[in-house]
Amino acid sequence: MKFTLSVNVALPGLPIEERIRIAAEAGYDGVDIYGILDGYDLGKAYEASQKYEIPLIACSADRAFETTLNKRWNVIEPAIKKTISCAKQLGMKRIAMLGGFKTSDLDDPKLLLLENTKRLAELGEKEDIIFMIEPINNVIEHQTAYLHSSAAGAEIVNAVYSDHIKLLFDFVHLETAEGNVLNNALAYKDIIDMFHVVGIPKHDEPFNSQLDYPYILSILAENGYDGYVGAEYEPSYDPETSVRDVLNYLKMYKTRKDCYRSVQ
Repeated sequence: MKFTLSVNVALPGLPIEERIRIAAEAGYDGVDIYGILDGYDLGKAYEASQKYEIPLIACSADRAFETTLNKRWNVIEPAIKKTISCAKQLGMKRIAMLGGFKTSDLDDPKLLLLENTKRLAELGEKEDIIFMIEPINNVIEHQTAYLHSSAAGAEIVNAVYSDHIKLLFDFVHLETAEGNVLNNALAYKDIIDMFHVVGIPKHDEPFNSQLDYPYILSILAENGYDGYVGAEYEPSYDPETSVRDVLNYLKMYKTRKDCYRSVQ
């Protein structure tokens, strides 16, 4: 199991190279930069990843909440190709995509989702990129979200059946939207490329959560999951200390029987 840090969320206000340094020195296996086109110096990001020997793993599509898969392809294609170009510049091989939001358009959103995901698969094969489809909750933050369950996300991924189309399973979104997250994570683990962990309900440190992540991760590991787990959260105290504490907490999955909130 490999742990990544969303440095744009967990380490706000710092130069991108400092964020990458902190993640590397804390011991993370990789760095995620969502909103990668939001003014970051990509050259410095790449230089820092090389200097501190930590790979850049994942980003989101440019203008992620507008570049969604239930829109017509000619509308979203330019942003997707722009994101691919930036990702390749950084050595990233993963791009997160949202399913979109309910609208009054006449187009069938499910059909568009499927057709656009097939086009993503073709792009992914050509550019050696994995597109991670992320269901988000429709209960609190995003009440008009169209793709809001792990089952719906899995249906799209399985229908396309490509090594370049996977599921991004965000625990805060799917615990809020549907619950039963451990069983669902196990059911779809073979098509999940990354999990996101965060404190629920405050979006702070994962150890301040109604979910016991070391237990969940230990069960996933026992059942063969060895992919990425991304910490995408907002620190409630000194960020540099927090990101170290969070990684130590998540790694408790290896000794699950002793891991009852002993961090901090």
